[in-house]
Amino acid sequence: MGGGGRQARADVANAEQGVSRAYAEWTYSNNNLHRIEPLLIKQFVTVDQVDRARTSEIAQAQSLKQAESQLRLAQAGCSPPGPRGTLQARCNKQGPARTGAECRDTPNRWSTSAALELRL
Repeated sequence: MGGGGRQARADVANAEQGVSRAYAEWTYSNNNLHRIEPLLIKQFVTVDQVDRARTSEIAQAQSLKQAESQLRLAQAGCSPPGPRGTLQARCNKQGPARTGAECRDTPNRWSTSAALELRL
């Protein structure tokens, strides 16, 4: 197995960490927005503070979408397209030492579109 396969797996692992980081940042922004929105009615926060929280939440949601795209790109680059069809089959085809866990086509854990629908 060549270094390219190791690099591809490293790229996938790095992209997965990027998704985890972006999801955590979006979660914080989303929770913060939901915490301060009700405080506006009681005038405990300003309209500007709510607008900033909303803008942050939208920006973090977009960062999450970008990180998820990077993950899909890294997963697709795990191995070149081949006649066997699926990414999992191509990863397994490269040798007996390579397992599906090392190079996987995992479904996305987080549904960005569902999260965005909550806010948009």
